[in-house]
Amino acid sequence: MNTKQYIGDLIGGSLFVAESRAVAELLLQKPSLEDFNHAIVEDNLLQKNSPQTAKRYAKTIRTRIEPMGEAYLNALVTANETVARQLLLAAFLNNSPIAQDFLRYSVADARRAYQEKLSDFSWDDFFDERIRAFPELGKFSETSVKKMGNNLFKALADAGYIDTARKKQLRAVYIEPDVRALLEQKGMTDVIKVMDSSA
Repeated sequence: MNTKQYIGDLIGGSLFVAESRAVAELLLQKPSLEDFNHAIVEDNLLQKNSPQTAKRYAKTIRTRIEPMGEAYLNALVTANETVARQLLLAAFLNNSPIAQDFLRYSVADARRAYQEKLSDFSWDDFFDERIRAFPELGKFSETSVKKMGNNLFKALADAGYIDTARKKQLRAVYIEPDVRALLEQKGMTDVIKVMDSSA
């Protein structure tokens, strides 16, 4: 796995819950690229202030959720809020293995140590440690590293694993049966394990 694959599109943003459900519904219609772009830019499906912002959101979301398959997209469109957020976290983790490792090591270690919250430096410490395995991570600017960490904390807050991205108070989360079944069907055992290990 190269550095680009390891990071995925973590810098693109957090879970984008409402926007992701809208994009999933659009993708289920199997639009051409032209029709997809028309819905995003001309129809302003995501209700953004500029076409550039809309296209950036749509690209990030599509990169994460489209590879998850049609059953996933259907589930995302019809799911209740809790299930939808867990489905989106699964896609987020699948797209960014570095985020999986953060849950696998930093979050799980904090829970084992009975810590009530993640340290404000937990992402920076983790990222510095990961540079040993992926030296090219050291080429990212401090701004980019901070943005990735902010997006990850926001995603964890969106999925209920921490209270807010700022306070980082840990919460127990249990994977919804529908989410677990879908991920098992897709053979995503690694994602299930890290989502479980944080409970």
